[in-house]
Amino acid sequence: SVREGILLSTLRELVKLDLFEEFNDDELYSLSKMVAITHIPADTIICNEGDQGNEMYILLSGCVDVFKDIGSDSEVLARLGQGEMFGEMSILDDTTRNACVKSVEASSALIFGKESLHLFLNENLNVAYRFFLLLGKCVNRRLRLLNLNFLFSQLTLEKLSEVNISQNLGWAYSPVSFFDLLDNDDLDFLKGIGSVKEYATDEIVVDENEVARDLFLVLEGAIKIIKLLPMGEEVQLVELRKGNLFGEMSFLDDGFRSARVKTNAATKLLALNRQCIERNRKKDMLAVCKLFLVALQNISHNIRLTTEIYNKARSAAN
Repeated sequence: SVREGILLSTLRELVKLDLFEEFNDDELYSLSKMVAITHIPADTIICNEGDQGNEMYILLSGCVDVFKDIGSDSEVLARLGQGEMFGEMSILDDTTRNACVKSVEASSALIFGKESLHLFLNENLNVAYRFFLLLGKCVNRRLRLLNLNFLFSQLTLEKLSEVNISQNLGWAYSPVSFFDLLDNDDLDFLKGIGSVKEYATDEIVVDENEVARDLFLVLEGAIKIIKLLPMGEEVQLVELRKGNLFGEMSFLDDGFRSARVKTNAATKLLALNRQCIERNRKKDMLAVCKLFLVALQNISHNIRLTTEIYNKARSAAN
């Protein structure tokens, strides 16, 4: 049939990408039913900043520029080639595109729609799990690069100290809630493989630059995310409460902690270790996949918040 021919053509393209080398044949076939191939002429705008986005792209051939319009000029942020993705943040949240994308040469790409994220949870949890890990590496890398670009600027750090960021932006910060997607059965399963920890007020939970693999869910109380300035001063960025996650970056990529976390009140946390989840995930793959999806949505949200915070600090510096 025509549809089967399209699926096989898509499957052949998926097999070529190193990105999917850990997927087996059945998983690749399931994935091929979730994506479509698009061909893009050279010098074509694919995404406009400010547009509502409902799909992400994975380049099969060619290359594209990611850029921002700044006044009458354009600043190229990145050039992407085969196997790289863009637009992923728009399928993780309901906000608009935060940059423009234009083809440099004739290109082809896989298109993955927002609705497919939830189809995964109904049709093939193994594919969902692998795809969410893949997506996690991509969005994590973006957030870590964003931190490097801004956080190691001495001027920006000094302005963070002067500008009361927590008051100016904290009110607008609405982190993704664990309970938006996971129910009590999911929570009971995760409590069974994790550990519940209690902390007093003003106690450090994790410290900046630590290497760790735990993801935390706030069960009771409140915590604050803090950046450390060169002289040791603490700047509170946001406060998190019941249902909010933190530590998702290190949980997904085994990297260092990018901030200090302290309690703002007596607090109870559920700590979830990545290795423990790996060992137990087949007992309830749906709960694990939903947890990963919430973590991804949270990272996407944090990318947007981090950009806003440090752009505000840079503007103050200028």
